Amino acid sequence: MIRLDRVSIRVGGFELREISFEVRPRAYAVLMGRTGTGKTTLVEGICGIKRIDRGAMWLMNREVSGLPPGVRGIG
Repeated sequence: MIRLDRVSIRVGGFELREISFEVRPRAYAVLMGRTGTGKTTLVEGICGIKRIDRGAMWLMNREVSGLPPGVRGIG
């Protein structure tokens, strides 16, 4: 399960604001959008490569917002 609750990520002058969604176990999701809309930034935030500025993130019912990439169990 991946769950984001009002997650915001800022990179330079670009910002994703208050992103919320849930992908339940054994479900699929597609992230689509035009170039420059933040798809890669969002995935990097989920993986821990980009720091989230606000909000909370859960992976498999574990809150991981402040954890480094290596202990999140996602790649």
